[in-house]
Amino acid sequence: MASDYQIRDLTSVEQLRSAAEGWNDLWLRSEATSPLLRAQPLAQWIEQFTPTRALFAVVVSQGDRPLAALPLTEKRVGRIVKAAGMTANAWSPCGDLLLDSQCDAGGVLTALVNHLGNLNWPLLWLDAIPVAMNRWRQFIAACGSAGLSVDCHEKCQVGRIPISGSWEDYQKSWSKNHRKKIRKNIERLQQAGRLDFERHTDLAAADIELLLHEGFEVEHNSWKGEQGSSVLASPGMFGYYLEQARQLAEAGHLELQFLRLDDRPIAFEYGLCAKGVYHSFNVGYDAEFAQYSPGQVLMHEQLRDSYASGDVTDVDCMGPASDAVSRWKPKHYPLARLVVAPSRLLSRTLMTLYKYGWRRLRNRGQQGAMDAAPLSA
Repeated sequence: MASDYQIRDLTSVEQLRSAAEGWNDLWLRSEATSPLLRAQPLAQWIEQFTPTRALFAVVVSQGDRPLAALPLTEKRVGRIVKAAGMTANAWSPCGDLLLDSQCDAGGVLTALVNHLGNLNWPLLWLDAIPVAMNRWRQFIAACGSAGLSVDCHEKCQVGRIPISGSWEDYQKSWSKNHRKKIRKNIERLQQAGRLDFERHTDLAAADIELLLHEGFEVEHNSWKGEQGSSVLASPGMFGYYLEQARQLAEAGHLELQFLRLDDRPIAFEYGLCAKGVYHSFNVGYDAEFAQYSPGQVLMHEQLRDSYASGDVTDVDCMGPASDAVSRWKPKHYPLARLVVAPSRLLSRTLMTLYKYGWRRLRNRGQQGAMDAAPLSA
């Protein structure tokens, strides 16, 4: 019964950090695999990106045992409407629904949804939601049962590569063209110098800053640096990632990978590993070596090493699916925007405007931009 559960709103970073032990234990018991959903990276995200906005991290417990948690922070929709948004952005996706995999999901989520319906925000505006996962399908069902309106709009597909069978059989699944290009680029790099793949998984605190800066210099030497969107070109972001990396390393979840040519790093990946899943978080390569596709060669070495070590069951590519990822024959899962409206007049009015007004106008504008864009070879 919903009455058997206790609801608590964590409304400050201090409260979140005080609840870290229970929060992190819930993460371990949930199906969510990203270690960025643990309390420490979440608290750091809030301090970095939304320090002055209202925080409501809702926790559903039974006794002293947390069974569900949803971190929310205030955001503006269309610069006008205040809404509850997910604690995530392009720099770091630290927000998701945590749900104990062994709990009575129906009862727990009913308690959560009923509480969300009574919050002051007229809408829940939740971006980058993996709606195909059990926890979110159950959440959407609970919203419907509680009389909350839900609109689900898919935004992109994300690649996820299962590490199963043999490396040889997996290679056979690639196209002949992809196999040929990878083999040729590896041979060309080996002819140019000594090619090494490095996978740092057990990092001492004293080594993190040097390796991380070296890696983000590689990213800065790519198109991201030219556009001013690299970590080193963005004020405050290296310090943010350095602190995040230290937290992840302390918990055993940080992985830094390099492709080096004669000791010079030409490709780099900032990765996260937990619960047997490797998350490809931030990838960069030196544009000077673009002709060799060093990012693809790094991916090849990473996957080969994962097959050999047997310590990874899946590689989650995290970002929107691309041609570069599709060559590796991943499976896919959708990310969507969920807009949830409580059964109040203002909320339902805003939901109607969103579904039949603002979203259609925006989609029409995007289509017009696509129609006007020149075709590229």
